[in-house]
Order: sequence, then C-alpha cells, then structure tokens
Amino acid sequence: ITQSTRNRHIGENGSIIVADERLNIVSNRGGHIGSKISAVGIDWDSSTAPETLFSATVHGVPSYCMYSISEGFYIIAVMPQSEAVLYRNVSVGITIIMEVIIFVALFLLIYYLIKKLVVNNIERINSSLEKITNGDLDEVVDVRSHQEFASLSDDINSTVDTLKKYIADAPARIDAELAFAKAIQSS
Repeated sequence: ITQSTRNRHIGENGSIIVADERLNIVSNRGGHIGSKISAVGIDWDSSTAPETLFSATVHGVPSYCMYSISEGFYIIAVMPQSEAVLYRNVSVGITIIMEVIIFVALFLLIYYLIKKLVVNNIERINSSLEKITNGDLDEVVDVRSHQEFASLSDDINSTVDTLKKYIADAPARIDAELAFAKAIQSS
C-alpha cells in the first residue's frame, strides 16, 4: 500500500493519498508517510460524507478533494483547483466551437435548401412572367417541383389562356358592338 500512490496522479498535478482509520498517511506522492493528513493541508471534517467534493489547500495549493473508504483505508483524491478550472474552460471552449460549427453547417444547409427549393423556382416563374408581360403569350410556366409551384404554374397558364381567348374574341366582340352601335344610330 505504501508504494501504491507514488506513480499515480489525477490530471497533471493531482495525487492520491491513502490514510488509515486514524487518518495517518500510509501512501502519498509527496512523502509524509506516517504523518496526519493535516500535515499536507487537509483539515479533516468528519461531517463530510464519502464521495462528496470539498476544498482544501494541499501542499500549499488550493485543491478539490474527494474521498472514499475501502477496507478500512481512506482513499483521498486531490486535484488542484486551477487545473480543474482549466479543464472546465477547455471543455466550455470546445463546446462553444462545436456549437458554432454546427450552427454554421445548419445555416448553410438551410440556405442551400431554401435557395434550391424556393428561390430558384421563384426565379424561373419570374422569368416566364417577364416574357409574358413583354408580349410572348406562347410562354408556358412549367415549374412542377412542389405542389404549390405546380398550382401557381397552372394558375398563371390558365390566366394566360383566358387572356389569349379574350384577345382572340376581341375582333368579333368589337364587330358586334359596332353593329349594335350602328343599329342604335340608325334607330
């Protein structure tokens, strides 16, 4: 047991301390074997439950500690607070970077899908409408990628067909109106 913690560490600078039931150090990286654990800076509070985090200044370094009891020995894990905070900060930094990467990837995916599914189809419809408004009534709007665009295309084509019918019927309607006007004038 006395050699068990010599080459063991928690993180970079943390350590494990093994103490007997009288709180005398049995094994420790920094020596102090046979001393009370208060010699390394741990002021033992008997009200602290096992596997509960507590703070202590171990070897002059503010540290987080936790202990467990096994076969009559106290096994105390010690990690410097600065190292724990560093690991926390690194974890938070990595989490933030990953969230930004995921956000950017989702944004680009949504942008691509909206551009492909909506904007490109609207541009095709606008192109056809521009030709129709410039007088090309033979232009057919044919955007069928989604039900909404198919319905819009059908409505535009139906409107153009109705317009072509009115234009075709215009001379006959004008002749009928002129004949009606001539009849009124003759009366």
